[in-house]
This record gives sequence, C-alpha cells and structure tokens, in this order.
Amino acid sequence: MKKFNLGTGVNNQSGDDGKTVGNKLNQNFLEIILACFGQNLWDGSDERLIDMSLLKTTTKKSLLEAINELSEKGVKKILLGDLIMGESVEYDLPENSLLMAIDFSGSGYLKTGSNSGKEDYGSIQGEGVLNFGFLKIPKIWLEADSDGSVEIIVFKK
Repeated sequence: MKKFNLGTGVNNQSGDDGKTVGNKLNQNFLEIILACFGQNLWDGSDERLIDMSLLKTTTKKSLLEAINELSEKGVKKILLGDLIMGESVEYDLPENSLLMAIDFSGSGYLKTGSNSGKEDYGSIQGEGVLNFGFLKIPKIWLEADSDGSVEIIVFKK
C-alpha cells in the first residue's frame, strides 16, 4: 500500500499534492481488488462495475465483507519482541505469506531489508509502521539503533 505524505505543516507544500494522493489511492484500491479477487479486474482508467461473484471468498455480497473475511483468515501478526540496540536479526517469514507491514516501538531507527541488509526496504524512526503492500520475500532483515519492540504483519495465503 502506498502511504500518503501529509507533509510537515499547513500549506507549506512539504507533502504529496492532490494528484499524487489520488494516484496512490487508486493504486491502494487496485491492491485490495487483487487481494480479494486474485486478479486485476480494473486498470483504474475508467469507471467499471465489478462482478462480485468473482470474489475469492465465501462471502460474495460486498467488498467490505470479503475484506473482513480475508483479514480474519489471512492477516497474521508476529511479535518478534524486543530488539536490543545494535542487534541485527534475519527472520524467516511463514511459507506462502506476503509481508504487509512492520510495526516498531522504539526511540531510534529500525532498518529493514533482505540479504543481511544488502537490499534496503526502508526504515522507521521512533514509533511507527512501515507498509510494504504485499511483498513476496522469504526473509526480512532488521537492525535497530535503539532498544525497541517489533511486530511483523503478514498475509498468509
């Protein structure tokens, strides 16, 4: 999922403009459609009715009910617990899962990546959530420059 940059102040042009936010919103919606239907049904360029019978869930009445069903079945939170300042860990994600987000509670930075940090996926400063959409990777590498608690959120297919 694409995060909106709200900026640092009112009317100082430090955040995303309206067109960028609209594009990110469309991309986020397309990710939800892909998760619920298992295929891209819409390219975002026009208005279209979606055939709810194509949902990959038992619930086919509404998109909201389908999302609720998917989240009950698929979204798992994995509490890694506390990371010690300077500690580096590589965690194997559950088989057939997609990385959605990492939630960090600490005062410093949490760096994320793969291949023991050679590939950078971004970082979090202080308390926050780093969103990945639906990233298919076998492992996640984490390193903290302060003590903190880490929770990994995955979607298990």
